[in-house]
Amino acid sequence: LISLAGSLSCSLTHALVTPLDSTKTALQTTPSFSTLTESFLSLKKKNQLFKGFKPTVIGYAWYGATVYPTYEFLKHLDIQGDPVVVSLVSGGSAAVVASIGLCPMENWRIGMFKGKKSRGYDGFGSLLGRQVVFGSVKFLAFEEFRQKIMEVQPEVSSSISFGLLATILAGLGSGVLSCYISQPFDTMLTALTSSKLGVVETFEGIVDEDGIVGLWRGVKGRAVWSGLIIGGQFFLYDIFKEIVGVNGGSIGA
Repeated sequence: LISLAGSLSCSLTHALVTPLDSTKTALQTTPSFSTLTESFLSLKKKNQLFKGFKPTVIGYAWYGATVYPTYEFLKHLDIQGDPVVVSLVSGGSAAVVASIGLCPMENWRIGMFKGKKSRGYDGFGSLLGRQVVFGSVKFLAFEEFRQKIMEVQPEVSSSISFGLLATILAGLGSGVLSCYISQPFDTMLTALTSSKLGVVETFEGIVDEDGIVGLWRGVKGRAVWSGLIIGGQFFLYDIFKEIVGVNGGSIGA
């Protein structure tokens, strides 16, 4: 049931913000595009804002079905150690499991923008790096942000509506933070997909062309996308857990 809640929350939120993801990917894969606006208008003109919709939904249905139950399982084990480290390791481990099914779908999606057919696990190392960093920071930041928000109004902390509001705000914050920290891996993944160059050569090519800031190309669009995605995911995850009858409330509760 936790897998079902996670799958529904992830696939639905990613489906809804596909235009933002498409805009970011088009900017990263098209050298002639210099701004997100230019990328967005070009896709809109070609009616391609939902390009990559199918692999996105399939990939993140798997992602949600595996990352949330794996994280909750690991977090509820009686593991001794610093809570921050336990949270980071649990989030990272859950992301590894989820990446196994996500990678082929991400390569399929990115290949659509490059006009090339991608092999299933091209760039798996970069995707794994992106997902592990993103997942670790996402869960840890969400728990910390949500706890701080709940402490602001302790007298209404037991309110369902306030709890859901805290979930949305904490999700928005954790999504943006995770995005900025993991963006270099996302840029590398996009560049490596269908490329014959290795990791080192690809990295050097990006830095030589745009400087170190090139690793954060398209980060603003992804930050908006990420904040909306993660805020929506945690919100819907809590809602769907209630619907399917899973006890325990929010992950950060």
